[in-house]
Amino acid sequence: MIYYFDGETFEEVRGVESTNNQHSFIESLIRNCTLEEERKCEIEREYLSYTDEEAAKVIDYLLSNQQHPIFDRASPTQTDIKNHISKNIL
Repeated sequence: MIYYFDGETFEEVRGVESTNNQHSFIESLIRNCTLEEERKCEIEREYLSYTDEEAAKVIDYLLSNQQHPIFDRASPTQTDIKNHISKNIL
């Protein structure tokens, strides 16, 4: 956490740095994204210094560029197949 000292007391500054949960989520999303290798490397180099808001934007960006769980992966899980079928039938 980052603190601001106003001359008398320290105040916690919220929303300044991204959390470990966001870091872990970004790492897992990078593994299965469809972005070019250069862009993946750029995100990997920078994500630890992202603010909360920047991390949230990158997470949205990575989520929109994920591999399709059935058609883009070599061996989809049965759960992925079942979920895909149920979404497309209903």
